[in-house]
Amino acid sequence: MQVSIAGIGILGPGLEGWADSAPILRGETPYHARELELVAPSILSPRERRRSGPVVRLALNVAQQAVEQSGIAAQDLAAVFGCSAGSGLEVHQILDALSQPEMLVSPTQFHNSVHNAAVGYWCIGASCHQASTSIAAYDYSFPAALLKAAAQTVTEDRPVLLCVYDCPFPSPLHGKRTILAPLGVSLVLTPAGRTGGLKTLAVDWQPDGPPEMLSAPSDEALHPLWQGNPAGRALPLFEALALGEPATVILRYPDEGILRLELSC
Repeated sequence: MQVSIAGIGILGPGLEGWADSAPILRGETPYHARELELVAPSILSPRERRRSGPVVRLALNVAQQAVEQSGIAAQDLAAVFGCSAGSGLEVHQILDALSQPEMLVSPTQFHNSVHNAAVGYWCIGASCHQASTSIAAYDYSFPAALLKAAAQTVTEDRPVLLCVYDCPFPSPLHGKRTILAPLGVSLVLTPAGRTGGLKTLAVDWQPDGPPEMLSAPSDEALHPLWQGNPAGRALPLFEALALGEPATVILRYPDEGILRLELSC
């Protein structure tokens, strides 16, 4: 199936927005990881900004990037959000509270801990009443969410916002599920052939494929982020988008499958 890419967003250490990240992904500018400040998203009300945690801030900021570039109103976009495990910070805080004699769990912590909290905040902030989906597929969350978003774009003949993100867990959860650094990526997908598309992407799921076919970023400096955050699996595709040339990208999919992506101008 084919879709068009109308908007791109990326937010991570040393990758703060598509305009700044594209030269790095093309190999024109050296990559230097630096601490990422996750500011409260501008689309939220002051009250919701105060309540938002790092995962929500990451997701909404990177989603907003792609939507603004696409020129499509956020209210018109269905949304597919992908995250391997939701917000580890709130889960840690709840578990810590339950370990105390009082066992006082904050309602804000509870509602921020659920997996679809980020897409819920997005729909509130963007005043969007379109369908939304929240996907968790462990290290395969990016290809799984991309396949869902592409299928929805094609079958419903409508634009879809794809947003995939993950943040590190605090200790001791970090020792059980290690995520290197916060990273979020986003795309606005539209039906193929619609005006305004930047690139055309063919998405093909295959039930099996040799591991040696899998794509990796050309810049080895990006490999820790590529391997250390599930959203980083998007980096080979984003590198191809930055280069602006036809490319084939192969991503591992659950159950030994692969997702074959063909990017054309």
